[in-house]
Amino acid sequence: MWGWITLKISKYSGKADYSILDQIIIDGFANVTQFTSDKLRKTQSGVIQNYLLGVLVFLVVIIIVVNQI
Repeated sequence: MWGWITLKISKYSGKADYSILDQIIIDGFANVTQFTSDKLRKTQSGVIQNYLLGVLVFLVVIIIVVNQI
């Protein structure tokens, strides 16, 4: 009696595992990571002056925000 119930439950559990967990959650994180890395790759030029300018702009923004609080 319990054997067929277990088979039915495992069938639906396997479908939910593949379609929800694997396809949406796991692949979703991978897609977000890939998208983000594609966008951030353009900021990595290797020119140190650009990195320093970015840090300077970031510090100015932080100082302005802290002074407003």
